[in-house]
Amino acid sequence: MSRFISNPELPETTVVDDCWSRIGSSGDSSCPLLAEVIHCRNCAVFARAARAFFERPLADQPPQQRAEAPSPLETAPAPETESGVVFRVGNALFAMETSALLEVTRPASIRRIPRRPDSALKGLVNIHGQIEVAISLADLFQIDPTATTPEPRRRKVYPRLMVTRWQGRKWVFPVDEVLGIQAFEKTAPETTDAARTRPRVESGFSEIVTPYLSDVYELDASPVGFLNAPTLFDGIEKRLLS
Repeated sequence: MSRFISNPELPETTVVDDCWSRIGSSGDSSCPLLAEVIHCRNCAVFARAARAFFERPLADQPPQQRAEAPSPLETAPAPETESGVVFRVGNALFAMETSALLEVTRPASIRRIPRRPDSALKGLVNIHGQIEVAISLADLFQIDPTATTPEPRRRKVYPRLMVTRWQGRKWVFPVDEVLGIQAFEKTAPETTDAARTRPRVESGFSEIVTPYLSDVYELDASPVGFLNAPTLFDGIEKRLLS
């Protein structure tokens, strides 16, 4: 028995004979066109029928609903993220945008600068033969450098020097540990200053640290203060020049 496929581009009484299943490659191969096209998939009749099949209206769905039906790809947009290198100072975790980081290196001897009482100015350190300024975030943020994270650690941790560059100037930060680069999902912006600062204070960061943060994220149930790079580096420069 012959089977037929309706063609929506033609009048309702017009049908397309699925000859490929009778006399074609899927049938008895008696079609005279097979000598030229070898297989039905190369035949123009088969191509027209396939096009008609895929362009047919969806069953049991009015045209206006088809036009308004959302595509599977038209889902909620992917959340915006920002990447930062996560590090620890005392018992506090911070993140700094990756574009500001040049390298992470082993600790080196830091020489104090005479007659500079500011404790945040750690001193001068040799990085690949270049003398750079080392800044203590522990002193800048008034964090106890001997404080440790409350959870037990089963792995060794190593202090590091984070070498950064911002607006052409290098700064070196001694830190207690570098955990690596992490992508954080950005939170929706708050509408008031009070709302913006509230989660930072509740996350355990002091009012001294809060102005330097652009957001607070969570990593393994611990708060991570994402540093606002312009505020941090501009604040350091102004403090040292004052």
